[in-house]
Amino acid sequence: MGRTKRIRTRRKTTQIIGESTDDINVLMHWMRSNNWKNTSHIKCSFFHLTGRGIHSTKKIENGDILIKVPYSLLITYSTLTESDEFMRIFKHSYKFKIQDMLAIFLIIENHKGSKSFWKDYIQSLPIIPPKLPWFSKMEEIEYFPKELKEMCVICKSNFKKVG
Repeated sequence: MGRTKRIRTRRKTTQIIGESTDDINVLMHWMRSNNWKNTSHIKCSFFHLTGRGIHSTKKIENGDILIKVPYSLLITYSTLTESDEFMRIFKHSYKFKIQDMLAIFLIIENHKGSKSFWKDYIQSLPIIPPKLPWFSKMEEIEYFPKELKEMCVICKSNFKKVG
């Protein structure tokens, strides 16, 4: 395959099919109002093959910071422990994995509706779950790069144990 064909193919696979929606615009506004600066000129868009994602309108050089999010806009373990509602539920139980705890935190915050500090973030989450590589068939996973293949096998195994 020649260089021109590779360039054409690349353009087709990264084709932007839509700009950000209202919920994403609300999220970006909320982030700006909480001291986030869009230094990389990122935009949220929908891509032909991968669906929802971000891209930059500025050329990104090697070593550039892609995105810098204020700590106050990150949901961390500290965020969970500072939440009275969350801690009332999990006061004596630490058997959950952090992913489970984060999911429950988001459910609690979603239930608060407009009273939640995180409402704009929660509203921006996709309704359709993203395509996760470990949900692929084992025949497909065999063709993944070594590191991704190993991670997928572990995640698939963990998912089967829990499910």
